[in-house]
Amino acid sequence: MPARVLGEDETGDGGDVLARYTGVTGRAVTAAGLALCPLWWRLADIAAFAGGLRRPHGPGGDAAALTCLAGYLESGR
Repeated sequence: MPARVLGEDETGDGGDVLARYTGVTGRAVTAAGLALCPLWWRLADIAAFAGGLRRPHGPGGDAAALTCLAGYLESGR
């Protein structure tokens, strides 16, 4: 199970999920590190959309990227 979905696991409490992840992967995950995952994914999405908009524009594909990027920036989350 990827670290980014640990918070979405509904099969146990937080400690149980972290212990199982550590047992399976051999890598410990801290609660603080896990709390950064949603922020990392938002920033990665913003970077991907911005990178796409910096390239030469083609017909139609850029509107969706701009809409998604604007949604992230307007939400403030």
